[in-house]
Amino acid sequence: MAENLSFGFCDKLPPQNIEAEEAILGGILLDPGAIARVRDILVTKAFYISTHRNIYTAVLELDNQGKPTDLLAVINWLSDRNLLKKIGGRNQLASLVDRTVSAVNIDALAQLVMDKYHRRQLIKASGEIYALAHDQTQEIGKQLSIAFSKVLEVNNSAFASSSEPTPLSSILINAFERIEGKSTGVSPRGVNTGFYGLDAVIGGFKPGKLITIAGRPAMGKSSFLGNLAFNISELEHLPTVIFSLEMGKEEWGDRFLSTEMPIESSYLQNGQISKFQWEPLAQSISKLSELPIYIDDSPIVTLNSISTKVKRLVAENNRI
Repeated sequence: MAENLSFGFCDKLPPQNIEAEEAILGGILLDPGAIARVRDILVTKAFYISTHRNIYTAVLELDNQGKPTDLLAVINWLSDRNLLKKIGGRNQLASLVDRTVSAVNIDALAQLVMDKYHRRQLIKASGEIYALAHDQTQEIGKQLSIAFSKVLEVNNSAFASSSEPTPLSSILINAFERIEGKSTGVSPRGVNTGFYGLDAVIGGFKPGKLITIAGRPAMGKSSFLGNLAFNISELEHLPTVIFSLEMGKEEWGDRFLSTEMPIESSYLQNGQISKFQWEPLAQSISKLSELPIYIDDSPIVTLNSISTKVKRLVAENNRI
């Protein structure tokens, strides 16, 4: 029996590969060591055929108990739980073994079955989002949040970490190469923040790292963030974008101007500019306008919208 999913809005057959599922199970029954190669890759729900899920469950249970996962052991496990007839009996299991030559490609087959499973998950989430979008009793903001959560859940499932333990010897070799590259200038040391003490401690901002700026209210977090954006764009000639939930883009503009001139932002907001400050103001605006700094003060921000906007900005700056 196939996996019971609702694809009412789509008349296509859900993604699946029955032959790969059969080859995986046959390989496990044939090779005692095969289960160790797939158990951390392949989840039970990934099997499209329900009888295959029952067989795989039996194999996992036996392996967890430290017992063999051969044909006889699986037959006994299923028989003790009145599941043997449900999966087609002994002949069904024997045929899986007979049609399998070896378990040499079982790792790749497990990845293939997982790929089909994640695609079915995405289709299912799409159907739920489709139905959600037709429900006009809920606010669109709440619906978008739910829709994003459903897609994010599929994304997290598909790209969950599956890395293997790395020996220290390999890590140290990479460390030596990284240190040597930075020492000779071949490898980048990181993006300078413009704060030399901070750069000395963290080595600048590294790709893939999340840096959190924390502090009590009114302690200068926004000012520090603005200075970081200014320094990176001016010194490193790299684009920066600030997603601001507290200050509007006009306030950010005044803050950058008051930092550059200098003049208090409150004077700029009130238009209290002396006749001697107009020319420096124009020069500051001209200088700041050349920096690739972007401000987004959208009141509703999600990780998905941030990712989309950043990717768009990267693409636009690469074309410049």
